[in-house]
Amino acid sequence: MNPFILSFQAKSLDAAIHKHSAFQIVISHDGSFHARLDNEDNKDIFGFIVKPQIPHSCRENTNLLSIINIEPFSPVGVFIERLFRPGVNYIPFKGKNEIFNYLPIEPTGNLEKSINQIASINHSPSKLDERITSIINYIHLNYAQKLNLKILSNLVHLSPSRLSSLFKGQTGSSLSRYILWTRIRHAIHLSLSTKKTQLTDIAFQTGFYDLPQLNKYMYDMIGVPPKGFRNNSDLIQVL
Repeated sequence: MNPFILSFQAKSLDAAIHKHSAFQIVISHDGSFHARLDNEDNKDIFGFIVKPQIPHSCRENTNLLSIINIEPFSPVGVFIERLFRPGVNYIPFKGKNEIFNYLPIEPTGNLEKSINQIASINHSPSKLDERITSIINYIHLNYAQKLNLKILSNLVHLSPSRLSSLFKGQTGSSLSRYILWTRIRHAIHLSLSTKKTQLTDIAFQTGFYDLPQLNKYMYDMIGVPPKGFRNNSDLIQVL
């Protein structure tokens, strides 16, 4: 799974006006719904793409939705940025198949297939440096532990500045951002799959100092804190 794409599928999502640092693609797999995008009402649409930090919400919705969040500095994020004309902050899908005009997605309701199709966009086939692969594997095994540039650079015998430059060049994002996306992904999965676990415990289990820090980063990156995921939708899947 592409580490810079964080997605979930939900039914009857009730999202208040919010904004975040990721591009967001929303796709309805049932019927149309209403949304407020950049302070403008959009009625009877089948989805949208919205830029980072643009306020938006889904309203009067009972459909099955796929919500796909993309790191703006990743290769896929750079591709998404090119879809927008100057001065345009969102793209509504006014017809069920209009998304085909922008992305090679089949709106079948299969979230994993949709994500794989998006992840393949503008994907570089070049092989990662084995040191970067080693760092990525280490992060995925130890995301709950203390991680910083110095610790990771010592693992692969590179200077912090060299590792930072190499990681950015090969993945399209900073090392700290990669760690944060990894932790957020696991925090969302745990908050939704183990609903009896206290959110404070989930914050500690995924490498955050405390629940306020988890809330802050989740809200910054995807516009919804952990509690919002638990209470405001009927979750189907998270990837």
